[in-house]
Amino acid sequence: MILKGHKKHAKLVRPKGGKYHTLEWSFIGAPCDRIKEIVIEINKHMSNRYKIAYMDDDHNIDDTEPLDFHEEYQYRISHYNYAFKADDPSPRFKSMFQNCDGVFLNGNHYTAERQIVIINQKKKESLSKKLGRLTNVGMIIFDTGEDTLYDFLKNEELSLSTTPQFSISNIEGISDYFRQVIQENTPPLHGLFFAGGESRRMGQDKVKMQYHKEDQLTHYTKLLSKYCEQVHISTARKESYPEMDNLLIDKFIGLGPFGALLTAFQQDPNKAYLSLPCDTPLIDETILDQLLSNRNPSKLASCFHNPETGFPEPLITIWEPRAYPKLLQYLSQGYSCPRKVLINSEIEEIQLEDPIKIMNVNTPEDEQKVRSFMEKIN
Repeated sequence: MILKGHKKHAKLVRPKGGKYHTLEWSFIGAPCDRIKEIVIEINKHMSNRYKIAYMDDDHNIDDTEPLDFHEEYQYRISHYNYAFKADDPSPRFKSMFQNCDGVFLNGNHYTAERQIVIINQKKKESLSKKLGRLTNVGMIIFDTGEDTLYDFLKNEELSLSTTPQFSISNIEGISDYFRQVIQENTPPLHGLFFAGGESRRMGQDKVKMQYHKEDQLTHYTKLLSKYCEQVHISTARKESYPEMDNLLIDKFIGLGPFGALLTAFQQDPNKAYLSLPCDTPLIDETILDQLLSNRNPSKLASCFHNPETGFPEPLITIWEPRAYPKLLQYLSQGYSCPRKVLINSEIEEIQLEDPIKIMNVNTPEDEQKVRSFMEKIN
């Protein structure tokens, strides 16, 4: 018997992009060695700012010299890697390349969500037989000595009439194209306000305390709204906020902020999250301006260095989408500390201009210190 309306699997939001990365390009239309030369040259012009991976097959060439890509994958035709022999490699590849800003692939062997067409007479006939692979062409590159588009590429169905065209001699312009696409795909920013736990040490609900003529929930929701598309209130206690429609109820129970981050990314893994706790009443626009102006989407997170602990501050942080699989990886190994993830990851760590502003207020004594400080500066 089939139950009406029954769904076998939960409907989850998936990360955008193709099989290998959010931004992946296959280079097609030239011999393999020429594709390799072109992508190496492009990478030289981008590696000072962006991290690019390259994916190709082995061509039985004794080439052990590193290509200077951030990461490189090469499939050895003579054998299979044990890790990929039995299962679908797609999730593994995305995990492998999660620290990169984009992936270049040899289009003679791999397909990708985006394509770069190279005009090279040696592969003209081959390209004419692979038009079905050209689903999202981002650029046409005329190789050395080439300046004419093939007639079969003028097909209206391919819609290449407005596709950017570059001569291979304009390597800077080609590199600028990739830089622009990466920048345009910077993940949108959402706010994530940690509403706090039981507040046992404080003796009262910290989210309802007033330091700015309104409670912390109201104050920080307004503050985050100046920087973020949406603001989510993270809590494990739905009953405490019965009338709010922007609640994000913990799905990873008992993990505190770590679980809140995982809940946010599960809801939408394509957003970056600017997190703020309820017990840092001195956070203001100056602090957030400094954090936003130093945001580095090419890294797992952007955060402040906490001089009091000597470590990154995990709760006043911009967490990029690439943090999601890393958080899940740590959870699978029995860790639920967001600071540990930051310490062991590539992050943008920012020196605070005014360290006292990230002070936590966990006890009545802490509260008195902060209020005395606020009286002085006012």
